[in-house]
Amino acid sequence: MERYEARLEAVRAAFARKVATLAPDRGFLVRFSGYGVGMTEPVERWIRRAGERCIALGLPDLGAALIAHARHEAGHDRMMVADLQILGGDPSLAAPPWPSGVAAYRRMHEAIIDGPAPWGQIAVEYEIEALSAAYGPRLLAQAPVPLSFVAEHVAIDEAHTEFNRKHLTALLKDHPGFLDSLADCGIRALETYGLFLDDCVGRASRHRVAGAAVTAG
Repeated sequence: MERYEARLEAVRAAFARKVATLAPDRGFLVRFSGYGVGMTEPVERWIRRAGERCIALGLPDLGAALIAHARHEAGHDRMMVADLQILGGDPSLAAPPWPSGVAAYRRMHEAIIDGPAPWGQIAVEYEIEALSAAYGPRLLAQAPVPLSFVAEHVAIDEAHTEFNRKHLTALLKDHPGFLDSLADCGIRALETYGLFLDDCVGRASRHRVAGAAVTAG
């Protein structure tokens, strides 16, 4: 596990630098909530399918843990929809076509689940759920309105991160040869989630520029 953590150190630091530059104003949060539907709606299915493939490949303990964990992720996209409504955002943001970062995040999950190392899903969960505990409180403090999705995940994802760490540690202990595939999945998860944040920042910025141009005209 120490070797895994060392492999993730640089990409976590790069992600932290990206987050430090964010200004979570209403425009950003509207897109975070709208595009976030595309990031969260399939999560239950992704985790369950990964668990089923792990069982099929002879990893029953991890598979059962993932399937059990999947149930906790059901319906979280509805929180994103509710937050989008509270923020007064355009409902069409919560539907396809998705921005490139969201599409890449969805492809990443499908590739891991259907690929040769579906156990990589536990590394994805470990990295992504840890983000809520690390960055969620700041986002809540700066948001202009209460955000149900972020508040819920700040409350629960510290425990989820411990769950993920426990199973990731056990997997690496039993299968040290999985280190490369697990580290690769963790790195891809953070890098691809960063593309989602880029979508939110970039499109919010373009919307502000377009709005200013209309007003000036």
